[in-house]
Amino acid sequence: MEDRYIERIEDDEEINLLSLLVVILKRKYLIAGITFACALITAVISLIMPPIYRAETTILPPQQSGSGISSQIASQLGGSSGLISSTLGLSTANDVYVGMLKSRTVYDYIIGKFGLMEIYKAKNMADARTTLADSVTVKSGKEEIISVSVEDKDPQRAAEMANAFIEKLKDMTQTNAVTEAS
Repeated sequence: MEDRYIERIEDDEEINLLSLLVVILKRKYLIAGITFACALITAVISLIMPPIYRAETTILPPQQSGSGISSQIASQLGGSSGLISSTLGLSTANDVYVGMLKSRTVYDYIIGKFGLMEIYKAKNMADARTTLADSVTVKSGKEEIISVSVEDKDPQRAAEMANAFIEKLKDMTQTNAVTEAS
């Protein structure tokens, strides 16, 4: 009977909603069974998975009135400086801070401080860095605010790791400032 409706649809070259409804109603138990099975599998998976916590911290980096090439060009170009500086490859202070936060030095510090080699069951530092990089997001927004977001199974560790990123950035900028001044 189903084949007859399908042939009729193909022969007429138009869709008859009543005949489609008949086919759907004929398979209602199959549709309901698949829907119930998917809902049950989803519920089981969501109960088995451990919760992941996210801690986020934001900073407003200090605004520097530098005398570098990028700041001289930016002051002369006015409003279009952002577009032109990104085209020319000139980086803003935020880009430098984001790069520092994503650096190998910072990742190694975080891995050592929190013992992430054991927690991530990593065979070497490269594996631990990769796993850490997957759980960390560093973004620079339009308002020149940098946010560091860390996801972890332990909420306390996630918060401490997010704060440790900022602490290490602060240490690195102070070290760089002292080096630059000398």
